[in-house]
Amino acid sequence: MSWKFIIVAIVATAAGVAGTIAYKELTVPRTTITSPGMQAVTIDISPETAAGGFILPNDRVDVLHFRSSDARTSETILTNIRVLAIDHRIGTKNGLQFVEGKIGTLELTASQAETLKRVQGRGIFALSLRSIQ
Repeated sequence: MSWKFIIVAIVATAAGVAGTIAYKELTVPRTTITSPGMQAVTIDISPETAAGGFILPNDRVDVLHFRSSDARTSETILTNIRVLAIDHRIGTKNGLQFVEGKIGTLELTASQAETLKRVQGRGIFALSLRSIQ
């Protein structure tokens, strides 16, 4: 089984979309998406909880959990996690362009996935972008 990705870059102007400037189709065997023994797990994100849209596939992040009962209290529940995908979408609001993602897909072990799912729905997750080194 393989996944097919289509990568498209579009130029948007105040008058609308100017045209496609790049297009590439890429077929990747599904087994190369995650490392052996790892799982792809999704979480809800927003620009406010995902480093303002700077997180990209293959970046490393820490996952923080803010409890819904006290949004000022956070806990780092996972560290040095590989990002598999962020669903970036380009939009316009009040005449300004923005990039937004609503779902992040992370590469986790079974134990890490259990940790994440155990607290999901009981607060907000935030991704903290780690340095390259």
